[in-house]
Amino acid sequence: MNGPASVVIKLPISYRTSEVVGVWDHEIGTHFIRRFNERFQPWGNNKQNKYGLEKSLKTEEGVASVNQCVRGAWEKRPLYMHTSALKYFACTMATEMGFCELFKVLEKYITNGRERFSFCTRIKRGMTDTSQPGGYYKDKVYLEGAVEYLQGRKSMDIIALHSSKLSFEDLKKPNVTKILNKQNIVLPPILENMDKYMEALDFIA
Repeated sequence: MNGPASVVIKLPISYRTSEVVGVWDHEIGTHFIRRFNERFQPWGNNKQNKYGLEKSLKTEEGVASVNQCVRGAWEKRPLYMHTSALKYFACTMATEMGFCELFKVLEKYITNGRERFSFCTRIKRGMTDTSQPGGYYKDKVYLEGAVEYLQGRKSMDIIALHSSKLSFEDLKKPNVTKILNKQNIVLPPILENMDKYMEALDFIA
């Protein structure tokens, strides 16, 4: 938080040129900026206090997943949030399947064996016996959060949402919104024109 920030890029890059900027809007324009702006809030980086702030993982990943699609929406490219949906589907299937079964089921959607293996490993990580049903289901939050964001977009304070690592629930709390500092914060480029941003969210929804 006080030193230089680093971006780690895994090679080879598997994104198309048109997708790279969307990834920036996800990782830097949402995750980094929400964390950066948190320093200007009364709670700083300490949420376990009198403000009673909720866990924000679902909100964090949901907003980031939607923001990743905004530039594509401006260009009217077909958007299905397939990666978020696939993560949700894979987590659901993992509750009933072992690694090999899951690997086979996902072949319909991920033809590259190396990528599919990595996908399954991500879900089955932490298990001592991956042949058994079960897994690490955190990845469901990408789609859950995106759907909740899109459903509530017209009633949410979008600037407040990017002003700190707040959850959707926190935005409904007067004791939080009344003291939220919107001064000196940094906003991502996709929010420079709010009307254009909201049109993109309508298109994605």
